[in-house]
Amino acid sequence: MEIQDRQLVDQMRQNLQYKYDHDEIVSKMKDKELKEINSIKLLELNYNCEIEQEKLKKDLQKEVQLVQMEIKRDLGKQTKHELEEATMRTKKELDLKQMELEQKD
Repeated sequence: MEIQDRQLVDQMRQNLQYKYDHDEIVSKMKDKELKEINSIKLLELNYNCEIEQEKLKKDLQKEVQLVQMEIKRDLGKQTKHELEEATMRTKKELDLKQMELEQKD
């Protein structure tokens, strides 16, 4: 009877050890799978961020071009206005000199 009890206890020990080993292996496999899944998710996020960054970069370049065009247009208007004012002043000055010359004659 004692031999049977020992054998039974040994068998139970082996079963427990097997279960422990099995659980540990499964746990390690799950950890490895989770790490792989997380690694894949990180790669996807990184890729998506790069795509979004490129999109934002292009959008920003378009905005910069639009602002540059507006500035050039505004400068052109300003320059045109300044030229018109200078022309008017010159014309007035010429008219005044013409009048002065006519009065002297």
